[in-house]
Amino acid sequence: MKINIFTIFVLLTLTLFAELPPQVYENYQKNAPEVLTIKVQKVETSLISLSEKKVVVNAKVLEVQHSRSKLKVGKEITIIYHTTVSRPSGWVGPAPLRVLVKKNIYDAFLIKNKENNYFSPAARGKSFR
Repeated sequence: MKINIFTIFVLLTLTLFAELPPQVYENYQKNAPEVLTIKVQKVETSLISLSEKKVVVNAKVLEVQHSRSKLKVGKEITIIYHTTVSRPSGWVGPAPLRVLVKKNIYDAFLIKNKENNYFSPAARGKSFR
């Protein structure tokens, strides 16, 4: 049986961009080192490519559910992540990270980047609710 290389490529590509089941995101949230409630103070975005942008958020910690890095209420933190600019209609894949909105309050599931002293999403596209 001959298998077309293009067919293999398409099948592999489709599996790379498949949506994750809800329990995977729940597991990421459950295992996040930092679970906080934050209020967004400032949001900056910059285009990295036609399909991706960098987001830098400055936020104030309003509540700490648990924090491996020993964050306290009132601390100001920086969150840095990348997200997609837009997706074609009908696109299926992992939940994208949303761009947070200034003055809004979110539950945040984060991980600390110890080298650069900023935080990143720990639960992929479900890191903020």
